[in-house]
Amino acid sequence: VMAGIFLIVIGICRLGTLIKYIPYTITTGFTAGIAVIIVIGLLVACLFTGLRLNGARRWIQFAGQNIQPMEFARVALVLYLGYFFSSKKALVTSTSDDLKTNFFNILPPILITGIMGGLLVLQPDLGGAALLLGIFIFMAFVGGIRKTYFLLIILVAAAALALLIMVEPYRLHRWTAFLDPFAADAK
Repeated sequence: VMAGIFLIVIGICRLGTLIKYIPYTITTGFTAGIAVIIVIGLLVACLFTGLRLNGARRWIQFAGQNIQPMEFARVALVLYLGYFFSSKKALVTSTSDDLKTNFFNILPPILITGIMGGLLVLQPDLGGAALLLGIFIFMAFVGGIRKTYFLLIILVAAAALALLIMVEPYRLHRWTAFLDPFAADAK
């Protein structure tokens, strides 16, 4: 056992020595991409093999522990959006008159956030999806996207959340209870 632990420590030290020669810009994008792929895989796995509790599948049992992929999704999304908005700053903040081209420049983070949020809604976990949406909106604002796209994203996001709330009666009940908690107690 001690020999195995010693070999693992030596391997980690060698890996650390090699990693210091890899440029930071490469590892950041690679790490963010791998994190997003792993999280999307966990969210998909959660839909099929997750523990069902009160009608929702939000937990995966791993090594005797229950993990919630949503917690990893937040971190992965922040890593990805931080990498995207910092490395693609010239594309995102472009003042070109070609609105179509500029919109396609910010489409990758919209799609990644949408895929993660959609998988969370299927669990169902609208609160988690709304949190990811809030992270995206904040990071897009800080990342400096054009105001027209920012307002368009907020309008589309508000409409989507309103539709998702109205489609399910329990969500509508929770929303009305949030808006007027004393009226909800009377029902």
